[in-house]
Amino acid sequence: MIARFVQVRTRPGERVLTPFMGVGSEVYETVRQGRVGIGIELKPSYYEQAVRNLAAVDSDNDAEPTLVDAMGGLS
Repeated sequence: MIARFVQVRTRPGERVLTPFMGVGSEVYETVRQGRVGIGIELKPSYYEQAVRNLAAVDSDNDAEPTLVDAMGGLS
């Protein structure tokens, strides 16, 4: 469902804001499809899981920088 929504409602290169990121499903799919994902999460454990989940985008799309790269990697 997330993949289809991103594909239909956005274009490559556009920014997609997810104000309640959770574990990063929307941001993951957004970045995987060549959009810029912006996620906001207050709960540290959810944020940390989102960072781990988003690291998987690297294996899907090695040619382009990912959100994890922009954040300075996993620290």
